Amino acid sequence: MIETRARVVRDAHGQLRMHGETPAACGACQVRGSCAGNDDALDIAPDDGLCDGQSVILSVREADLLRASFYAYGVPSLSVVVGAMVGSLYGDFAAIGGALLGLCAGLGLTHLLGSRQPLLVSQHLDDSPPDSGEHP
Repeated sequence: MIETRARVVRDAHGQLRMHGETPAACGACQVRGSCAGNDDALDIAPDDGLCDGQSVILSVREADLLRASFYAYGVPSLSVVVGAMVGSLYGDFAAIGGALLGLCAGLGLTHLLGSRQPLLVSQHLDDSPPDSGEHP
């Protein structure tokens, strides 16, 4: 399992989101201006039982991460090659068109296959959030 700590926060619209906590080593890193690590946030469904300010551990299985990588990179790449090969039977411009159609088909298929989020909230680190007693 790959694990990271996250904190539940409420955004300006009142929606609960999970933000990854920045590791202490990130403050001393020389590439902090170009790194996007932990700037992303996940929306939380209101029935997840999480509260504003709560710390949790998020985890994902290695197999799910590999599967997501294949969906994101492998499927579109293979579909471009297959589309170009089929299009090449009808000439060079058809090969380019086939590659573009293959890319569009591969991205669409990736969207359908990868819509499942295999992220698990494995552990609530603190059950009483510091500044909020409200549960969604």
